[in-house]
Amino acid sequence: MGISLKNSLERSAIIDDIKFAFSSRTIIVILAISNLVRLVFHFFVLPNSPSGFGPDEGTYAALAKHVAQGLPVEEFPSYGASLYNSAKSIMLPSALLVQLGIDELSSVRTIASIYGLASSLVLVLCFLAVLRLRSQAFDKPSTVFDRKFLALLLIFTFFPSNFVWSTIGLRESGSQFWLMTTFYLILKLLDSTRGDLLKFTGLCSLSLTLAYGTRPETALVFSVIALITSMVLLVNFRKVFPLITILLGVFAGQAFTTTPVTLAEESLGAFQIVEQGLNQSATPKPVASNQSATPKPVASLVGKRNESVSANCTQENQIIQFEGQTFRCKTSKSYQAEERDLTKNIQQQILTAQILEYKRNANALDAQSALPYSTCQNLSRDILTLIKCNLKELPYRLFAFLFRPLIFFDQGSATLNFAALENLGWMILVPLAVWVSLGRRENSVDRFINLGLTSYVLLFASAAALYEGNLGTAFRHKSTILWPLIFILMLAPRILPKLRRQTRTIS
Repeated sequence: MGISLKNSLERSAIIDDIKFAFSSRTIIVILAISNLVRLVFHFFVLPNSPSGFGPDEGTYAALAKHVAQGLPVEEFPSYGASLYNSAKSIMLPSALLVQLGIDELSSVRTIASIYGLASSLVLVLCFLAVLRLRSQAFDKPSTVFDRKFLALLLIFTFFPSNFVWSTIGLRESGSQFWLMTTFYLILKLLDSTRGDLLKFTGLCSLSLTLAYGTRPETALVFSVIALITSMVLLVNFRKVFPLITILLGVFAGQAFTTTPVTLAEESLGAFQIVEQGLNQSATPKPVASNQSATPKPVASLVGKRNESVSANCTQENQIIQFEGQTFRCKTSKSYQAEERDLTKNIQQQILTAQILEYKRNANALDAQSALPYSTCQNLSRDILTLIKCNLKELPYRLFAFLFRPLIFFDQGSATLNFAALENLGWMILVPLAVWVSLGRRENSVDRFINLGLTSYVLLFASAAALYEGNLGTAFRHKSTILWPLIFILMLAPRILPKLRRQTRTIS
């Protein structure tokens, strides 16, 4: 087996958890099949254009290329720097792949797929971390990786929407991976010895920071629950490091995603002129029957401006020869960050609650699966009106978020039909997880973790339900609560092995 579970769970090293996870042949097979199917999807199923299941991947692909070319993110069409700042954890590795010669659409899909594949492994590590907190000691992997646990891992890995979103270039798989990693590191932090406290504090804060760099709103909801939980730990068990960790992650995440106020300056700059042919891997465009589809090389300005040559520019479109290369002088903008107000960014995220009705109505515009227009709140700033309105809207919108589109009732596009079929599974998964979460737990560790995950699911589902204005995006964002629901089921007494010695508490 390479490493015994007893030795693995007696130490806090992450690498030991990973080694033990891979000591199970079944887990290796599940991950291998997942990777193989992803490759098949990438090369043989997905089109060379943005998928109908996630048209937004075209925008992320364009942004990855924009970043890879070194162009100012402030000039990215329609979105400026805001989209880049809220998707850095996806864009930076995707841009690196573009620089290595991979086309932009394949780049964002590859990064999303890597995040999706890694999420299954992190789910296993989370399970091992819980066993470590419970002071378990076992002799063989079969005691841990029994059929019920493996069945839940299989469901998570190949749950249709979760799998699809992690093969196309969207943010869902990245957000899921970093939140799960943060959860795993929190569990490791709770079990750390004094020598490992600083290490896991730093790693957990970094992971939460990167979670903000995939979807800040989701990370903020997770942070709210984590902060409340860490304060309970501080009051009841005198554990201060979880609170420090979450606070560091929240502020670092805001710094990572805050769009600074910039000062733009125009100046003449020299850009190299090269002959650049049409990218063969790019999306083919339809041509008329009497037109040739053969790509023709075109002269383009590419790359970053050459500062040493730019000093010789005196007028627009001036041609300069330098060291055997041809440059053209063009006016370009440079941006200097003037201000980065983190507290203002947090305040704006929190105050989103005041305009939930406006947000969901805006999300419904031009959507094929739009939910009914709402006029309850009428943009009132009165807190009592806000609460009354949102509570009135919540039951219907929460049901729509969790279970719609309904098969035979919500007919429409292929995506809606796909979602309606899958929602039959959600109708089993959600009530079952709620029922399990209400059951008795064997020890305080399980109860504490179960309460935190259940609170996160309830808060996120309620917030998302009041924010979403159409069934399409609601269904996509619902994948965010899949991993905590699956993990709640993993914490069920019939799946967790019985304790063989005295149970430890968090204290």
